[in-house]
Formats: sequence, C-alpha cells, structure tokens
Amino acid sequence: MVQQRRRGEALKEDIFKVALDILENEGYEAVTFAEVAKRAKTSRSVIYRQWESPFALLYAASISQGFQYGKRSLAQATADQGNLRDDLHFLCDYMVANAKRYPKEFISVVNSEVAKGNSLIDENRHSGNLQAMTTILERARRRGEVVGEFSVRAKLVPFDILRYHLIYSLEDVDEQFVDELVDEVLLPIYQKKPV
Repeated sequence: MVQQRRRGEALKEDIFKVALDILENEGYEAVTFAEVAKRAKTSRSVIYRQWESPFALLYAASISQGFQYGKRSLAQATADQGNLRDDLHFLCDYMVANAKRYPKEFISVVNSEVAKGNSLIDENRHSGNLQAMTTILERARRRGEVVGEFSVRAKLVPFDILRYHLIYSLEDVDEQFVDELVDEVLLPIYQKKPV
C-alpha cells in the first residue's frame, strides 16, 4: 500500500507536534531541523522553506497549540466590557490565560533566545497590540473616561509589564496581580488629567 504524501496543514501540524514533543521530552538543543524532519517523516527542505530557525518553528508551533486549546484572538479580547477598568482587566486576563497555554518548556526557550539577543516581538504582533489598546482607549474616550492622546509607549505598557512577568520573572500572575496592575498602574496612566 502506498502512503499518500502529506501536504499543507496536515503536514504542518505533524511537524509542530514532533517539534513540541522533542522540546518537552529532550530539551531545546535537541530540536534540530534534521531531527524534526526525520521524526515527522518529511524532508529538511520542507522545514527550511517554512521556518528560518528551530526557534521560529517552536514559536509557530506554540502559537498553533494555543489556538487549538481555545485561544481567543486579540480582537475578541478588546470586546466592550462597559468601562475602562473592566476593558483593561479583560485584556490582561486574556494575555495571562493565553500565555499559560504555551508549552511549559517554551518559556525557557524564549529566555534563551533573548539572552542571545534575538527579538521576540515581530511587527505584526506589535501592531496588533497597539490596535487593541487604541480600540480600548478610543472607546473609553467616547465614554468620557479618558482625555488627551497617548504615546505608543503608553499604549504598550500592559503588554510590556505582563510579558516581563510571564516570561522573564516567571512570577505567578494571578487575579490579585492583574487587579493591582489595572488599578495601580494602568488606570493612573490612562485617566491622568492633562496639565
């Protein structure tokens, strides 16, 4: 019996599964294109055409796994909750919940890549974060909860703080943490009165 050649999404999902399995069971150094290709029963050239490095492959695989386990889109995370505080809380809860869906070994991979000087924030993700906060702040402006304009840096504050605590400090980001972040950091930034 001749086995049908896998293509497209089916092949990609097999490659992702193999890469994450190697990561979880053997560690980051064991995730090579040659090893992934061998175990996924495909060629290295197929993998090289899709991803520039094992880290890029693991990053894509981790994001894919997050979506499989019910990851909401960033657009869904900006749904109107009725007021600025609840909108910010909903966004932060989204980030925390989705970060916890990544494979447990992936955080150490991220730390390793950052230590090597590799950037983790691609332009699309940066742009998506800015769009999410623009949506939330414009809605708050229409409600009369905020006045004035905000810099790019101010809009990225929730993402930068949560990314630091979820990835680098490995701190447990719980409900109390999110409450304090929203009430003591974010609301004072966004609801400050212009001078």
